[in-house]
Amino acid sequence: MASIQIFFKPALKTEARRRFNLPADKKIILFGGIRGVEYRLKGFHLLINALKLVGRDDIELFVFGSSHSRLTESIPFKTHFLGPVKDERTFQHSIMPPT
Repeated sequence: MASIQIFFKPALKTEARRRFNLPADKKIILFGGIRGVEYRLKGFHLLINALKLVGRDDIELFVFGSSHSRLTESIPFKTHFLGPVKDERTFQHSIMPPT
């Protein structure tokens, strides 16, 4: 039987935001999937359309599995493309600036 590595580990929101250097004053939306931006079946375009309707300016979108999309040019908040994320360390390095 293949071993399964657990990636998700519940933590306090404040601890997670501190650990991964995420803004405390923003609503964080995470979207992910291998080539999730390119494949319409994964629904990234639907997320962008929905976010345009929200009418908030306290949102930041983090996208893993893809490195860019022109769809986000029309949304009024910051978007971070993290590229492929294989584990917690990769995620942490993709969102934190080098020291």
